[in-house]
Amino acid sequence: VAIDNMRLKNDMAITQESVFMNLAEIVEEKNHGEGEHLLRVSQYVGIICEELGMDENEVNMAKKASIMHDIGKLAIPTHLLGKQGKLSDSEYRIVQDHVVYGYNIMAKSPGRLMKIGALIAQQHHEKWNGEGYIGLKGEEINIFARITAIADVFDALVSERSYKEAWSIEDTYAYINSESGKHFDPEVVEAFNCCKDRITEISGS
Repeated sequence: VAIDNMRLKNDMAITQESVFMNLAEIVEEKNHGEGEHLLRVSQYVGIICEELGMDENEVNMAKKASIMHDIGKLAIPTHLLGKQGKLSDSEYRIVQDHVVYGYNIMAKSPGRLMKIGALIAQQHHEKWNGEGYIGLKGEEINIFARITAIADVFDALVSERSYKEAWSIEDTYAYINSESGKHFDPEVVEAFNCCKDRITEISGS
């Protein structure tokens, strides 16, 4: 009976993970029309975690959890996510709420993966200097969220979107470094810089 219960819990955890991953992909299609962004962000996160000296289990957990960073956009109107041009102030505030929705969607789900995913969803728009969406700063921001923040911004900048042209790889690296200590954790920026070759290769830029 104990073995059967363990197997059932494991099967439920796998099913839960699969459902949330599928939802994350649906969000990406709704948001940008291509799911490669999630895969690239996950790979960047894994590389940075490795550079920071995390063990294999932590790296794999972070890679999976980071895929769900924008899952709260399920609750955001599609016309705002795909809008051509700049959002109005009121529209931008609506889109900002995806961090709250994302946290609420995952926070009550069991398992460490969901807990980390919930924190990343909630905090990946926070800034080291405290000027992010919900006002956390420095080490108040979960380390995996700090890492996902750089990975997400980097990929967004080097990618063409409905509202912008793709940035050059040189301009993107320059921007990331200019935001060290402001938007981004300086230690994570340093690790990011140490992985430039691998990250650039994945980006295809």
